[in-house]
Amino acid sequence: MSPILISRDSSMKCNTSYLAGFLVLATSLSIAEQKKTRDQMVLDDRQALQDDESWIYNDLPKALDIASRTKKPLLLVFR
Repeated sequence: MSPILISRDSSMKCNTSYLAGFLVLATSLSIAEQKKTRDQMVLDDRQALQDDESWIYNDLPKALDIASRTKKPLLLVFR
């Protein structure tokens, strides 16, 4: 049985270069798309916490009232 020889011509090298370049570009674009600014992360957190009834967001008097009625401590987060 004789070995199969594959010709390494310039078009094959060119295709490999294009493929490698495309992979690097696609990876860098997906990483850049996933990265959010700090402001956007804070806004996303705020929206998530406002929709959750177990959290009291930006209403200290309400939090103090509930804490005194339930005899539970408060955790305050300042940003």
